[in-house]
Amino acid sequence: MPHEKSDKVKVKVKRSREVKPFNELASANYVILDNAKQNRAGCFYEYLTSIMLSAFSFEAYLNQIGSKLFDYWDQMERLPWRNKMTIITAHLKLGIDQKRRPFKTISSLFKFRNMIAHCKPELLNTETIEEGNMEEIRRKKPLTEWENLCSLEFAQQAYDDVGKLVKMIHDKAGFSIDDLYNRVYGYEINRNTSSPP
Repeated sequence: MPHEKSDKVKVKVKRSREVKPFNELASANYVILDNAKQNRAGCFYEYLTSIMLSAFSFEAYLNQIGSKLFDYWDQMERLPWRNKMTIITAHLKLGIDQKRRPFKTISSLFKFRNMIAHCKPELLNTETIEEGNMEEIRRKKPLTEWENLCSLEFAQQAYDDVGKLVKMIHDKAGFSIDDLYNRVYGYEINRNTSSPP
């Protein structure tokens, strides 16, 4: 039911919110990935977006957990993601096996992110013997390394493995995983707007 003009009030409102970038980016990724699973036209771009969000959310998590573990994290914030992960996992005595998931996926994920961040024009030439429907053959095009990674399979793997690694680190640090996903915000209303702030 629409509010009438008489319902309007003038108040001073104070708002606060603890912004947790990992939470916001992981939530955005969940939505994008869920949409991509519907396999509609243009889903390639949803795969690309989801993979990028996985990389962004993991780095946001490293900064989030790093700032809880180290008072001087702001001095390390500019380090590459791998250095941040090494510092955090060494501090927590959490072993890293680069040849196994989820660590292996994280390396592929950041390789993908770097390829996108530093994209350059490329000329791709292929020559093959193909058999099939002429329209399908006509639509195929040579793909770059990063384009080949834009699949539902890799997007899902990146999303899952970022979640697993975040949980491993968070558990090892002794923090509640529920706290990681909680959204904290509040407000205070002062109905007396004539008094000084």
